Amino acid sequence: MSKTNEQVFEWSKPPSRENDLSVKTYQIIKEKLEQKFWFDVDIFLQWSYSNSTNIKKDSDIDIVICYKKTYFFDISNLSETDKKKYNQNKVPATYKFSQFKDDVENYLISIFWKQVERKNKCIKINWKWIRVDADIVPCFPHKRYSSYNIVSAEWIQLISDKWESIISFPKQHKENWERKNQQTNENYKGFVRIIKNCKKNLVDNNKINDNLVSSFLLECLIWNLPNTIFTKNNSYKECLNEIIWTLYDDMWNSDKTNEYAEVCDLFYLFRWQRSKSTPLDVKNFLEEVYNLINN
Repeated sequence: MSKTNEQVFEWSKPPSRENDLSVKTYQIIKEKLEQKFWFDVDIFLQWSYSNSTNIKKDSDIDIVICYKKTYFFDISNLSETDKKKYNQNKVPATYKFSQFKDDVENYLISIFWKQVERKNKCIKINWKWIRVDADIVPCFPHKRYSSYNIVSAEWIQLISDKWESIISFPKQHKENWERKNQQTNENYKGFVRIIKNCKKNLVDNNKINDNLVSSFLLECLIWNLPNTIFTKNNSYKECLNEIIWTLYDDMWNSDKTNEYAEVCDLFYLFRWQRSKSTPLDVKNFLEEVYNLINN
């Protein structure tokens, strides 16, 4: 059955109760971690809850704990002279990343007992029966140098238990996210929630597989659209249909899809196979969304 404009609008609203629970969960865990690590760490939320684009029964909250006294580095862009100078003067780290993750895990176990579960990339607190589940993500800063003593970019990095090196840009992601929302009269976040709710409806009704497109991919896809698309239609349903049509047309054009970027604007979305989903997967998803909204 076709969705009304009012139904689409309802999907744009944040789930207030779950947001309240997520805030309480974050405050409790942050306070406990600060008691252990003091000023040596930077603790913050990332992704949906941080950006207030989570939907009802959304995934766990992600809490980053970044140890500031040790860092990963990239000196690949330095001249040979600067590389030699950097390597001669660098001080070897005495606190390894694996030690830091172990320390975070052991400390959380001492507080939350059997609710703590070590994962490949994080430490999970299974807390849904009283709060919301939380993924605690230990990491170090990663600094990219443009010369011997100049850092041109900084993000976060972790080493998984499977020895995968994983980098992320949550602060740049959030800054660009907020800027986009301001430039679209605060409509951007609402339409991200709408698209996520469409996906949830399709998954719940066995129309698509949950792995067809990730929430992160959906956020990035919509971020790449022109700001005017979010403001020129009076109807939420009309605007949603235009978002679907624009994305669908773009997914047919490799020149356009190759220019789609992650929200951090530091990586392309489809190049180098950073996304597990392809433009074809996105087209299949959009076809199902269109049918959900209009048929």
